[in-house]
Amino acid sequence: MSLEQDSLTDWIQLCLTILGGLYALWLFRQSNQEKRNLYVADIMNRFYDDVEIRTIVYAGDSGRDVHEIKFQGKLEQQADKTIRYLDYIGYLLKDNKLKAKDLKAFRYEMTRLLKNSIMQRYVEWLTGIGVSLENLEYLEKIIDKHWS
Repeated sequence: MSLEQDSLTDWIQLCLTILGGLYALWLFRQSNQEKRNLYVADIMNRFYDDVEIRTIVYAGDSGRDVHEIKFQGKLEQQADKTIRYLDYIGYLLKDNKLKAKDLKAFRYEMTRLLKNSIMQRYVEWLTGIGVSLENLEYLEKIIDKHWS
């Protein structure tokens, strides 16, 4: 083999390696997008198919029964579940499993819930008794930053 053939072989190997790396990167991005889509589908299902969460979403939206979102109120259990789920969504954002743009479809619902004064007082009460909702705070910051 001549020096020229070795050089050509090296260049071909280098090009194939780069192409393989780019393909692997593309597959990785596709996989991440698919996972984010699954998270978004789950969020949609929870907001509209889970009776307890849907009850709080509609109560927060309509203003009716929202005063029952309190300790030992009629909607306490539903509010707890909804707040914990919103905290989980905040975790997904914080951990880069979701991006703010992935949640734009739920902008209205999340904003109505998190900006509702009674929900805010209930969250303050929960944090006051030691319930950790740091991811919920992160979600609120993302909403303020990206959706205001």
